[in-house]
Amino acid sequence: MIKNLEKRTLPQTDIAGTKFLANSITGEFIQVENSENQFSIFDMIIHDNHLEMLFDKSTCRPYEGNWSEAPESENLQYVWLRPVSQLDPDGMNIMLEGGLIKWEEYYPGELPTVKIHDTLFYIDPERKGFREVENRWNIIPFNDVVSHDKHGIYYDKRSKNSAFLINPFDPPKSLPEHIVFAELPPVKEFVQIYTRIKTKQDIAIERKHKVYSAIKRKNKKGRRT
Repeated sequence: MIKNLEKRTLPQTDIAGTKFLANSITGEFIQVENSENQFSIFDMIIHDNHLEMLFDKSTCRPYEGNWSEAPESENLQYVWLRPVSQLDPDGMNIMLEGGLIKWEEYYPGELPTVKIHDTLFYIDPERKGFREVENRWNIIPFNDVVSHDKHGIYYDKRSKNSAFLINPFDPPKSLPEHIVFAELPPVKEFVQIYTRIKTKQDIAIERKHKVYSAIKRKNKKGRRT
């Protein structure tokens, strides 16, 4: 059961120049200046690490026609958004505490960390990314790491995640102020860390399985006597 939702302040996000509130509990975006204007994440294309939609600035909603056949118009803008779980982590935590969603703890101990720009992230092999220490819902995929002349990611300081729509192999000469290139150790070092974590995890699972099997055998033996 979820309580005290009426006291919750929803985080704001900008969509093509219009302010919206993000609600991860309902999966909705609510226009700040017109609370009756709401739309769902299911009105968009949902990817693992972002949402996409053709946004109609005249209605402040996803375009209602066929996106691929939409006319060219200054009122239409194709936008990418962070997952609503990243935009509204408090809502996710409320659902977690209320038992509406689950969070799997895969590891027997503390994960190693790496600092990306000015934020600390766990190296999380099971989720295939860098998971922010202070916000478990914010994950930077390992695949976003650039490995050519330098190792790192194009990092958005506002979202604390990898920057959208920047070609890492042909980046712009001048980056926006909120985007920096954050250097990281070579990928092979993370592979070694990944191997160590997985080994520890597999050992812990094996020990747990042996204990469970021993208890099962003991209970079975007790029933026979």
